[in-house]
Amino acid sequence: HAGPGLYDQEYLAYVRALCDRADEFGFSVIIDPHQDCWSRWTGGDGAPGWTLEAAGLLVGPEVHRSGAAFLHQENGDPLPAMS
Repeated sequence: HAGPGLYDQEYLAYVRALCDRADEFGFSVIIDPHQDCWSRWTGGDGAPGWTLEAAGLLVGPEVHRSGAAFLHQENGDPLPAMS
């Protein structure tokens, strides 16, 4: 992700071609553009870090120390037991 308002035209063309190809075989395609837990910086795997920065949040160890996220890179291996 290059940033807000910047679109990867090559990727979008690929998705369009894939959908067109699926249609040729009688398949319908539903695109689900959700973000899992917003970002990997908040314990998920969705949006890139700049989206948090755009919202005024600090990206990095600060978000872990705040208790807002449980980050693997801040806990080491093996992860502590969750029970």
